[in-house]
Amino acid sequence: ADAMQQCLAETNGLGRLDGALQGCRGSITIDAPQNSAAIGLAARSGTRFSEAAILHVTRAATAVVATGIVKPKLYALVVGVADYVNPELKLGLSAKDATDFAAALDNQAGGLYGEVTVHLLTDRAATVPAIREGLDWLSRSVTNRDVAMFYFAGHGEIEPRSSRFYMLPAEADAKKLFSTALSRDDLNIALEQVVGKVIVFLDACHSGAIAGATQTRGLGAFNVNDVVKDLANADNGIVLFAASTGKQLSLENPAWGNGAFTAALVAGLGRKGVKGEAGLLNTGAISLSELDAFVAERVKKLTDGAQSPVLINAKGLANYPLALAR
Repeated sequence: ADAMQQCLAETNGLGRLDGALQGCRGSITIDAPQNSAAIGLAARSGTRFSEAAILHVTRAATAVVATGIVKPKLYALVVGVADYVNPELKLGLSAKDATDFAAALDNQAGGLYGEVTVHLLTDRAATVPAIREGLDWLSRSVTNRDVAMFYFAGHGEIEPRSSRFYMLPAEADAKKLFSTALSRDDLNIALEQVVGKVIVFLDACHSGAIAGATQTRGLGAFNVNDVVKDLANADNGIVLFAASTGKQLSLENPAWGNGAFTAALVAGLGRKGVKGEAGLLNTGAISLSELDAFVAERVKKLTDGAQSPVLINAKGLANYPLALAR
């Protein structure tokens, strides 16, 4: 099965069209008519038959083009803030993280997704109004066959009176979170309007600081498990990748070129000219669980076990592919 899946992935699902080994082992190669045709495939066990799966194809010259399959589109709002208006909040790599993650998504265009559209907001452009407008864009653009992603890299904070989590945009004032930051409720309300699959990547920090070149992305101690569970419990079934668990740190270090979490994400998904490493089953695709396993192991190595990313899938959604290893 693995060999067939690899063969189909390498040949865009068509099988090998020439040579002694036409098709893929376990697949069927047929001679389609010159013009349009409907191809049906049914399974048989003894005297029992399944319903036929129908695929409409058009053959032009020697090429077979599937017309009954429309690839989903990927829409992503990617936010990273390092250069805060308040210099005391300044980070080193959050904006670069967002840019690198956006490039990894752009590299997926034409593979699993027919189109990839990324709305990137970094540093001073990542204001509350701009992020809200980007979330509105997601809800307007995504259909029920598409995929939406929201990524945030920057400071995170808990408002002590309400215990509500906030993501801090460029103009954030830690003493005025309600008016200058984006809460988990704001994010949930916006993403509940999205009708397609929704995946959230949260690279915001949670507590304290440690010595040396490594920097953290948080202002006060809080338990991120509570935050991600709230986010992932949205009615539309949000899947959420969080940079760390419990009260762990979310770390960045110039030696990694990114925050640990995003460095692992980009390595897993791949970028132009560099194949993604997270396709652990060698099927050609990268599933939610494969990316989760890869990122967890890579971050553990980078941080010597100090940080443990987590995948939260509160609604128990299917383990679907989200990228190709390309």
